[in-house]
Amino acid sequence: MARRSSVGRLYIARVRPAVDPVNAEYVLAFGSPGTREIAFSLGSIRGLDGLTDVLRAGRVPVSEIEKAWRVLAVEMTHLIPNVTLTPALIRLLGL
Repeated sequence: MARRSSVGRLYIARVRPAVDPVNAEYVLAFGSPGTREIAFSLGSIRGLDGLTDVLRAGRVPVSEIEKAWRVLAVEMTHLIPNVTLTPALIRLLGL
C-alpha cells in the first residue's frame, strides 16, 4: 500500500530574538491545514541554510521560502501553509 503524505501548516519560531537570523536556531511544528492547532513538534534546525533544506524537503515553493527568509529577518515567527510532510522531510529532521 502506498503511503500518503500529509499536508498542513509549518510553524517556524526563532529561538532568541537577538541572534542573527542567518545563524539562529529555529523550532518547527506541524499543524492541521484547517485549524491553527499544532499537531506535533518537528524539533529544531540551525540557520537559514538548514531551514531552507527543510522547506525544500517539504516541497515549499521558492517564492514561499524567500518570503520566510524576509519575514524571519524581522519577526520571531512565521507560518507556511500547504507544506507536505514527506519522507525526505522526516528523515532530514531525524524523526
